[in-house]
Amino acid sequence: MKKELNTQKFESRFLNNSFLEFLYDKNICIKLLLALKENEIDKLIEKNIYFDKTYSPPSITEPVDVPKHNFLDLVTSTNNYFDIFSSYEIVACFFLHEIGHIFFGYDNEHFADNFVVSRGYGAYIVSGLEKGLKEGLIGFNKEAVEKRIISLQKK
Repeated sequence: MKKELNTQKFESRFLNNSFLEFLYDKNICIKLLLALKENEIDKLIEKNIYFDKTYSPPSITEPVDVPKHNFLDLVTSTNNYFDIFSSYEIVACFFLHEIGHIFFGYDNEHFADNFVVSRGYGAYIVSGLEKGLKEGLIGFNKEAVEKRIISLQKK
């Protein structure tokens, strides 16, 4: 029953049912549910955190049952990531990394990376960072990412 409630609470964080279904089809949602603790899912709710997909260049979403808030924080994933990264574990670790930012601050890559490592995804984040550099993705600053990779490989 408790596991079912956590699943319902986590699913309530998605603005788009088709995105949620897509993540379930790729087992990414299951990986996230296994990695997150109940109090962390509760924290996502308390902080008005929602997840949605984006497309590049413009994005349009059709939110479902979103309560009115003065502020909500949106974690997005572009569909390009699913094409670029070779493993859904890497995509899951990027979600965990962004959740780490929510818990530890948006300006602290170290703590967000450590959150990912603490959930057993350390090797995947290194692979993802290396792939992001190779692909020249926006937000993958060469010097900063290389420092992160070195730090992560020491763990």
